[in-house]
Amino acid sequence: KPGVCFPRDTCSSTNMTSDLEEIAMTQYTLKRGLKEFGNDGLVALGKEMKQLHTRKVAKPVDGNSLTREQKQATLRYLMFLSKKRCGRVKARGCADGRKQRETTSKADAFAPTVAIEAVMLSATIDAMEGRDVATVDIPGAFMQADMDETVHVRLAGPMAEMLARMDPKLYRKYIQYERGKPVLYVELLKALYGTLRAALLFWELLTSKRVSWGYKVNPYDWCVTNKMINGKQCTVLWHVDDLKSSHVNPKVNDEFYDWLEATYVSEELGHVTTTRGPIHNYLAMKLDYSTPGVLKVDMREYISSMLDEFPYKIQGDVQVPWSEKLFKGGRIIQETRRHEK
Repeated sequence: KPGVCFPRDTCSSTNMTSDLEEIAMTQYTLKRGLKEFGNDGLVALGKEMKQLHTRKVAKPVDGNSLTREQKQATLRYLMFLSKKRCGRVKARGCADGRKQRETTSKADAFAPTVAIEAVMLSATIDAMEGRDVATVDIPGAFMQADMDETVHVRLAGPMAEMLARMDPKLYRKYIQYERGKPVLYVELLKALYGTLRAALLFWELLTSKRVSWGYKVNPYDWCVTNKMINGKQCTVLWHVDDLKSSHVNPKVNDEFYDWLEATYVSEELGHVTTTRGPIHNYLAMKLDYSTPGVLKVDMREYISSMLDEFPYKIQGDVQVPWSEKLFKGGRIIQETRRHEK
């Protein structure tokens, strides 16, 4: 995934911008990735496209039937390839939702995520009360939610051709050629990563299901729900599709897992991934409950992986995380902006 993104207008030169982008981006575009990884890249792309097809995320539409305004509003489908530390090539697809910013209000596109304070407080309570903890990942989370608006997406090149090969009867007749490349227009049926409302739609879906099960939403954090079960509190919180559930009775978490499996899993989607026991990797943190009544939070493994993936060799050490160049750069930016005014 991309690391830190820096806006272009914060850099005083084009060279500085390109250097930052080279460091921040750790994945390849589809064209570059296929050249880099060859057949492994094609296999990874096939898995990602099969997921779109089997989960019925979108239906094909005739591009000629779309109005000029609809074509102008159509989102591109982007695909990125990266190589994981284990050596496996991974494909990640998403819609380019930037066009939706002009027509979507912030109130309709905000993405609630659990506050770090809520995570730390709940984890501390887990340790003090000796709760059983389960961390859970829901497969294809956004694709579980239905779209509530009409959104068209354009797939081009290998992505369109691969879908047509998977199900010729469904897709082939909708394939068009633009500038010599195969193109497929689809209408979204499910929320897709990259669209502005995807995270909110999934949050609404998950929240409504938790409330229907008797949980109450915390008024200070909408990604925290609580319910009294057998006289003890059960807390479920989540960051998009990463959930944490805790209760003193392990059977409550067993039932919660069974409910998730019954609600979100199918043969095409796969199974919910869950972790039980005293140690959990949650939101890039290792939560260690191995000592009774004590919570240990460790991020060294996450930091080490960041350093391992950094494209340049890091040498030497410094006493402070900044240098004189930082302040000089700030003055240059201020002088540039003052001159532009």
